[in-house]
Amino acid sequence: MSPSKKLITSTIFLILLGFGGCMFLMRGCLAKYDERSALPPVLFFEKNGQQILLAIVKYDKATSYSSGGGMTSKSVSTTYFLQTNDAVSGAKLQEQKLKDHSDIKEYPIEIMGSASQLAWMFVGEPMAFDPFTLDKKADIGILEVKNPQLKGKFPKERRYYKFNRYSGTIAITATDGSKWQLNTASLQATDVTNTASQDPYTAELEAVTKKLEDLKKQIDISGEQDYNRQSGLSIKVRQAIFEQRDILYKKRDSLNKIKNSIEKLQRTTKDRARATEAMQEIRMSQSYNQIKVNSDTLNGKLYGLYSKDEFKKVYDRFEYRTEYDETSRRQFLSATVTPKDDYLYIDNQSAGYPNASQSFLHGGFLLNKQTGTPIHLKNGWLIVHKTEVGKNGLIQVSGITTDGKVPWTANPGLPEWVDWFTTASHLYILGTNNKELSSGECNALFIVDLTTGKISAFDYFTDKPVATAR
Repeated sequence: MSPSKKLITSTIFLILLGFGGCMFLMRGCLAKYDERSALPPVLFFEKNGQQILLAIVKYDKATSYSSGGGMTSKSVSTTYFLQTNDAVSGAKLQEQKLKDHSDIKEYPIEIMGSASQLAWMFVGEPMAFDPFTLDKKADIGILEVKNPQLKGKFPKERRYYKFNRYSGTIAITATDGSKWQLNTASLQATDVTNTASQDPYTAELEAVTKKLEDLKKQIDISGEQDYNRQSGLSIKVRQAIFEQRDILYKKRDSLNKIKNSIEKLQRTTKDRARATEAMQEIRMSQSYNQIKVNSDTLNGKLYGLYSKDEFKKVYDRFEYRTEYDETSRRQFLSATVTPKDDYLYIDNQSAGYPNASQSFLHGGFLLNKQTGTPIHLKNGWLIVHKTEVGKNGLIQVSGITTDGKVPWTANPGLPEWVDWFTTASHLYILGTNNKELSSGECNALFIVDLTTGKISAFDYFTDKPVATAR
């Protein structure tokens, strides 16, 4: 090669090397403006002794950044990933790209729930993944192959897919308005367009109502016969007719009680379902008062967290209550309850304080988001309480037994929680402690051991485990 050609080649090489170096340096400078966050909720799976957590992670990669005049701006390219973490240590296990933001036409991006050992989500379309391998098991294309009768009829908008976390099915309204129920195990859809939807109590109410109507006819017939015949009947025969009527009246009263009980259960179930559905739908930090209540019943007793002044004002008929005074230091108490007319009545005079010297600032029983009632441990509850009053107060969590003992207290260091749930061994908390993130974007995952209170943590923003103190 001639000297001139060597010089040209060397020059080109140095230019490319310099350009690559500049790009590398630029990327290194911009990398500190990248953002990662988990989109709640996080799902738990267990298989062959392995416990994992699965989340959708949003990754905003900075492509440009400028600052001046007190204002900053940046451009990002967004990609969504699936990520799994160990459910005990929090360590990251696997990651797989889902889609780029530019490839998604319909929103929101969210996890719908878990069913049939699959993670179901909406990422521009309904999709399902094996949480242990991250293999895709369903999308619209796969569902159309399984259900040729719905080819071209799967809707694109999220609102036409309703995940039922209790039955593990997905209700689908097709583009032609027909209604379908998707079996998440077989991926087969069943046409339910002309199937009447009923809650569990409707059939029972219909049966009792029919019996009452038949009984009313018997009573009316009996009364008419009695009126027409009683002038010619002896006192003894008339007395027998009256006794027969009394039996019919007692049957009617009994059936009315049963009907009232079923209606009460139906109302309570619907109210509780609405409350839990509302809790499930929240994707941003929930106010502290939304995550707790101050009373519960167990084995014929009331258990509560109240100051003495608060308990004096508690109505004697049991209901789940939430106390709102953030300055109140509450004590753990128990009292007897008596069932009467389908309600539980509290004997306020029987209230006892197992540990009168112990109190919890703005304390309450942590709610189970699936039921809307307090989370029950093997021999007690989880109590949430504050470190201090005001906006700087952090949420602590303690285990407490039925006899008022507190084996541990843990402080994840969050003023608000976005999501939480428990398994038999751990409490999982998702929240935000990074000011760079927007509402609904979470970076902090905390795993609390329910035996010891030990905390393990993972930061989705830094993509690393976090050392924590209890």
